[in-house]
Amino acid sequence: MINLKKRSERIIPFLQLFPIINCGGNPCGLSQAENLLVRILQFLWAFSGAVAVLVVFWAAFQLVTSAGDPAKAEGAKKTLFAGLIGVIIVVVGYAATLVFANTVAGRTIPIPPGLNPVP
Repeated sequence: MINLKKRSERIIPFLQLFPIINCGGNPCGLSQAENLLVRILQFLWAFSGAVAVLVVFWAAFQLVTSAGDPAKAEGAKKTLFAGLIGVIIVVVGYAATLVFANTVAGRTIPIPPGLNPVP
């Protein structure tokens, strides 16, 4: 059986070297948890967006260097299509998360002036 207390005694001091949430010596509350969630989501969106863009660049490179080989060109086109779908999913997902977070937080979502109906 694993002794969790013994393992946690070694891990917790190590984790305290890299604080994710700074509570200033006070007990952490809901706002600090919200800040942590925002940081994690920002990292995930940035990472997934970067990966999707790199896939598009890699597929474009494969397409250019296929040298007329139809099999390589077809594979590169499939990869390019998948990368573009990935970019679209990341952008739409980020926008949906932003709208959801602003709605739950009670903040108003800015509407472009052309779409705002004037009474």
